[in-house]
Amino acid sequence: MITLIIFVVTIGLYRKSNNPLIKNSSIGKMIFALEIIGIMTFTADYLQNRVFYNGEVIRNEAGEGSKKEVLEVARGKEKDSLKIEINNRELSKREKEKYIKAAEKEIDKSFPGKNKSIDKIKKPVVMRSEYQNGKVSATWNFSRDDLVTSKGLITNEEIKDKEMVDAVVTLACDDMEETYNFSFVVMKPDINDQEDFVKLVQNLVKNKDRSVPEKSRYILPDSIYGEKINWKKPMEKRGEILCALGLLIIIIWPLREKEIIKTKKKKRNEDLERDYPEIIRKLSLFVSCGITVKRSFEIIARDYSESIIGIKTEVRYGYEAVLKITRLIQSGVSEMEAYERMGRDDRIFRKLSTILTQNLRLGTEDMQEKLEREAIDAETRERQRIRLAGEKISTRLLIPLMGILGIVMVVLMVPAMWGISI
Repeated sequence: MITLIIFVVTIGLYRKSNNPLIKNSSIGKMIFALEIIGIMTFTADYLQNRVFYNGEVIRNEAGEGSKKEVLEVARGKEKDSLKIEINNRELSKREKEKYIKAAEKEIDKSFPGKNKSIDKIKKPVVMRSEYQNGKVSATWNFSRDDLVTSKGLITNEEIKDKEMVDAVVTLACDDMEETYNFSFVVMKPDINDQEDFVKLVQNLVKNKDRSVPEKSRYILPDSIYGEKINWKKPMEKRGEILCALGLLIIIIWPLREKEIIKTKKKKRNEDLERDYPEIIRKLSLFVSCGITVKRSFEIIARDYSESIIGIKTEVRYGYEAVLKITRLIQSGVSEMEAYERMGRDDRIFRKLSTILTQNLRLGTEDMQEKLEREAIDAETRERQRIRLAGEKISTRLLIPLMGILGIVMVVLMVPAMWGISI
């Protein structure tokens, strides 16, 4: 009932919502899909646990242990919650015998490990404490504990030829026990085998170390079974790391510089697009009051310079361009050339540069109208830029939202699917 109420409330809020991020995007569809999945899961749980449940309980298989379940017991209108413990299923005598026989075959197959057969044991053997997926436990005993360790390691360094070892394995399945006996042959190490060679050298080093415990230093053996061996220390990686670090810096540093330049250029263009509408409005206002273009630029540049010195505002590249033009004119560069440079240096000022140069060449009387129209167009472009920036931010927010939605769906669906045995 609570699930249905939540579903109805969610659908109602969805229909009344005027938020375009929810109403007209994939988020709304995902919310609706999540609610439908919730209703389907609730329906499946209700049918399984309330309608078709007949009081049947399922035991764990042998060896898995008991389990606990919470059930509702009802008598008439009275009902209560009851915790019950269900023991795991016990094996029959026939099953126990079957598992023990299977464990013996598993021992025959796994015991040699990497050795070719039990008649030529040189490498470690495999001794498990459990077989048949934990249903059979095993206790190991050997006639020669000095040749086989409790972990299955073979200590054959002192063997001159070969030694026979008897193994006694006590296998237990619940209350049934049987003893499994077999024999294997431990061979002397093979110096041509790299693994055996390493073991022999390790044993040789241990013996050398034990023979001179009072010395502060000693020389390692230089031969084994008449074969000469050489000792070397591993090279440090410091030289390679330093050289690789230098190479990495050479590769990455120019890319970093390019990225910094690219970032600065992008920020400059964004600042120009932000400042341009404001500069155009001020210029149009001054010109409409009868102030010349040259004088208008001087006023705008002066106000910007004073704000930087007094208020210490951040650098604004649009006003920096105006300040540059003003200084060019004051240094003796003609207005025509200064305005043309403004259009060449900054793409955003090309339209303004064209209007001003045409005014100087032709004396256009409708310059004021053109400036006002350009101011309106610049404000429109600025609004579009802000809207696009907002849409990009909204799109980026979808990624974490989709991740959270995926986690929620997994948290809800996995227990539900597990419960209905899908």
